[in-house]
Amino acid sequence: MRGASRRISNDFALQNVDLTVKENEVVGFVGPNGAGKTTIIRAALGLVRLDSGDLNLFGQSFGANADEALQRELRARIGVVMDTCPFPSDHTVRQAAASVSPAYPHWDWKRFETLCVAHGLSLKAKVKSLSRGMGMKLQLICALCHGADLLLLDEATAGLDPIARWDPRRAACVCERSRPWRPPFKPYHERS
Repeated sequence: MRGASRRISNDFALQNVDLTVKENEVVGFVGPNGAGKTTIIRAALGLVRLDSGDLNLFGQSFGANADEALQRELRARIGVVMDTCPFPSDHTVRQAAASVSPAYPHWDWKRFETLCVAHGLSLKAKVKSLSRGMGMKLQLICALCHGADLLLLDEATAGLDPIARWDPRRAACVCERSRPWRPPFKPYHERS
């Protein structure tokens, strides 16, 4: 991301953001609510059109103006966890995964089921019955089940019990990834 700028409102704008994340790096954003951490993630996913600046992902020009096929191809290489569970509340855990799996050519159902069992998620549970923490686990599991080259985690531990914070690296080990672990790009807030 080079020179990324985007006016969000009269009170807030991203201005000339430069960010480079190299392979095997972990990058975290720390800042108050409203500082633009999530907006930067949304821009990195091509979900926010930049007013100016360039976005490159995996060495290719990318962003909201990029070709739709290229956007799909590059997004299929990213595991995403946002700060709230995005799945329809009337879906089961399995249906939630089935709703996102077609976007990922390398989706691994065995890995998904293994991680759900390992982390106490029933495949038959309705999303609306999940606690906030279990909904976050569901997102994390989905993010880890397609061999992502990059993880974008926006407050991925929100709602998880502080004593038992779930570590995505542990999940990666549980599912015996065929590729080396790629560390997350993880914005977060310090919590007391």
